Amino acid sequence: MVTDRRYLMIIIAMCGLAAGAAGLLVNTGGVFYTPIADDLGVGRGDVSLMMTILSFSAAASGLLVPKILRTLKFRLIILIFTVIMVGGTILMAMSTRLWHLYVLCALRGLSCGVIGFVMVSIVLNNWFIEKLGLVTSICLGFSGVAGAVFSPIITGVIGSFGWRAGFLFLAVMMTLTSLPALLLPVTLTPEEAGMKQYGYDRGAKKDSIVVDREAVKKPSGIFFAVCAGYALCSSLLSAFPPHLPGYAVSVGLSAGAGALMLSASMIANIAGKLMIGALSDRIGGLKTLLLTARCEVDIIHDSHDTLFRGMMPAPAANTLRPLIAQVIDYGFDIGIATDGDADRLGVVDDTGRDLHPNDILVLLYYYLVKYKGWHGAVVRNVATTHRLDAVAERFGENCYEVPVGFKHISAGMDRYDA
Repeated sequence: MVTDRRYLMIIIAMCGLAAGAAGLLVNTGGVFYTPIADDLGVGRGDVSLMMTILSFSAAASGLLVPKILRTLKFRLIILIFTVIMVGGTILMAMSTRLWHLYVLCALRGLSCGVIGFVMVSIVLNNWFIEKLGLVTSICLGFSGVAGAVFSPIITGVIGSFGWRAGFLFLAVMMTLTSLPALLLPVTLTPEEAGMKQYGYDRGAKKDSIVVDREAVKKPSGIFFAVCAGYALCSSLLSAFPPHLPGYAVSVGLSAGAGALMLSASMIANIAGKLMIGALSDRIGGLKTLLLTARCEVDIIHDSHDTLFRGMMPAPAANTLRPLIAQVIDYGFDIGIATDGDADRLGVVDDTGRDLHPNDILVLLYYYLVKYKGWHGAVVRNVATTHRLDAVAERFGENCYEVPVGFKHISAGMDRYDA
C-alpha cells in the first residue's frame, strides 16, 4: 500500500506510540486491580480509581498538545513523555501505598494524553491524504493489539512473580514500543523532511494541521453538549473491558480467563477500527460519520466519469433534478451536491426546493453569528447578495464589498480582519 520507506516508518512509529501510550498504559490496567487490592488490603474499586485518575489526566494534557507542539521539538516531546511514562510505571512497582499509585497514574496520564491518540492522529493527518482512514485505523488499532497480546502475558508474569514484576515488565514493553518514534527519522510534517503528503500527486492537496488560536471560535452550548455527551458515552463504554479480569475472578474463574476476556474485547476493538478506517477511505469521512451516527445516507453520481454524464459539472437547476427527485421520493431531510472540484455547492431542502447559493450564504452567516457566536466583519464580492449587508447590520457588524475573485476576498479578509 505505502511503498516509500519514509511513509512506512511513520506508520511503524505511530503504531508503536499507540501501542505504548494507549494500549499498554490503559488497556492492560485491569489485570492489576485484583492483585494490588489483595496485596494492599483495599477494595478493587479503590484500585480501579487509579485508571480514572489517569484518564482525567490524559484528557487534560491532550488539550495542551497544540501548544506543546509549538513550544518544543517533536522528537524532544516524544522523549520527555516516554521517560515520564516509563519512569512512572517503574515507580509504581515500588509503591507501598494506594495514594502513591494515584499520583503516579496522574503523571502517566500526561504521557497518554500527549503522545497517545492525539499526537498519532495529528502526525498521520499531516503525512497522509490517500488511505488516511485505513492508516489511522491500523495505527490506532495497535492500542487494541497491545491490550490483546500483553494482557494474558502480564497476567502470567503477575501470577509467577507478583504485580510489581508486572509493572516492571510493562515498563520494558513501553520502552520498546516507543523506540521506533525515537530512533527512526520521524518528523511532525512531511515538509520538514523535504517530502509531500502521501497521495499528494494523485489528489488535491490537504494542508498539514496548523492550530491558529485566533481562528478558534467558542462553540455553541448545544454543540458542546452533544460532543460532551458523545465523549461521555464512549468513555463509559471503554471503561468496562478493564474490569473483566476482576469480574472473572469474582465469579470463580481464573485470572487467565479474565485476561482472555479482556483480549477478546481488544480484538473486537481492533476490528471495529479497521472497519471504520476502510469505510472512511471508500465512501468518505462524512458519510462514514453519518452512518455511524445512525443517519441514513444515500449517494448518487459518485462514479468516476470524465464526461460528467454529458452534463455541465455544476449544481444548477437542470443538473439538480436527479437529486431533487431522490430527496422527494425517499423523504430525505437534505440533499447536497458539488461541482467537479467541489468549490460550488448546491443544496436541496426536504421539500425538493433548490436553494440559491446566495440563500445558502445568508443562512450560513446567520447561523455562525446567531448560534455559534462568531463575530467580525464580513467580506463579499460585487456579485454576492446584499442581504449579507442587512444581516451584518442587524448583528452590529460591517460588510465590505470587493471585486470578484478569491484573491480579492482573501485580501479583504486580511484588510478588514473578517
